[in-house]
Amino acid sequence: MADANTSTTAEQDANGTQAAPSQPPAKPEKSVDEIVSELSKFPIFMKDVPEDIEDNPHLLALQNLVYDGETPESLATYHKNEGNKFFQKGPNFYKKSIEQYTLGIEQKSTDKPVNSLLYSNRAAVQMVKRNYGHVVNDCTKAIEHDPTNIKAYWRAAKASYELEKWEQGYQFVVDGLTQQPANAELIALQKLFEPKLAAKREQEAQKKQEQETMRQYRKALQIALDLRAVVMGENIYQLSAIYEGSIYVDENRKLHWPVMLLYPEYSQSDFLRDVNETETLGFHLQNMFGPSAERAEWDADNKYKVENLIIYAETNACRPKEPAKVRGKTGFDKVKRAVEIPLDMPLAKALRVPGYIVPGVPVFHVMVRGSGCHTLFLKQYE
Repeated sequence: MADANTSTTAEQDANGTQAAPSQPPAKPEKSVDEIVSELSKFPIFMKDVPEDIEDNPHLLALQNLVYDGETPESLATYHKNEGNKFFQKGPNFYKKSIEQYTLGIEQKSTDKPVNSLLYSNRAAVQMVKRNYGHVVNDCTKAIEHDPTNIKAYWRAAKASYELEKWEQGYQFVVDGLTQQPANAELIALQKLFEPKLAAKREQEAQKKQEQETMRQYRKALQIALDLRAVVMGENIYQLSAIYEGSIYVDENRKLHWPVMLLYPEYSQSDFLRDVNETETLGFHLQNMFGPSAERAEWDADNKYKVENLIIYAETNACRPKEPAKVRGKTGFDKVKRAVEIPLDMPLAKALRVPGYIVPGVPVFHVMVRGSGCHTLFLKQYE
């Protein structure tokens, strides 16, 4: 038997006899972790406020307290102030700051100065985040609500400068100075814009002049081609990506052409960058395959001698750029033919062979007369 100073956990009956427990002790209904989890749903125990509060009745109740009895104007001001607080806390709170300004804008308040500040303050956050396009958009809205919002002009101009939109930014500066002519920040920005704008306008003037020069060049070239009855066609060889050369009219009103020579026997080619229309192809072949010329690396048998060579032009090799100009003319019947070009024929005359359409640049086939390649070449046109 226990003495009077000994405590017991079991109940005792009236005679002092220990009674057996009627049932085991009840287990706790929730674990500690579950209790902590439930408590964290109450605003007072929250470490962070969730972005979506729709499923939290406690936060919704608090929100209703904030909004209860408020007007769109008072709520817009409230969210503006909240946004300012978050912005002042630093980069980790920029997102929340933007959210507050956006909530203020969504109130559709009739207080235009406050609306203007909501947009320009949101632009200030976007500025430090370097989202310059958003800055310009928000500042434009801010100015629409309040044309006297000088900070909106400055931020829009500064963001435009970063985007290298000189004219747009300069206009924001000018409009801002109209509201406040002595504003030092806008004047400083104006000095930054002026040389950039001047350089841009000079580039645009130069580009315009180049475009006009090109227009005149194309016009003069087209007149020269029409006078010579040369038919231009599609560029089927895409030579501009490989070779440099262009058609032009010289001071003596003579046409100069880049010319492509193909050697089908060896799948080789030569590109003549500048051939005067008065020159013959034979003249150029003399320089390339004459007695004093070095043998071409691909001519293993040394048979490509100028006196052995024959030149052909292929008619109707491509579609004409202006079909109406050749409709009904002799030779332009879509049938490909090989036409011999004498070595002593000037280029201008070779380009007027009936049915010859210049495929971007003049192209001629060169081979050894009487060779197997010569026979096969002609056979494909039979």
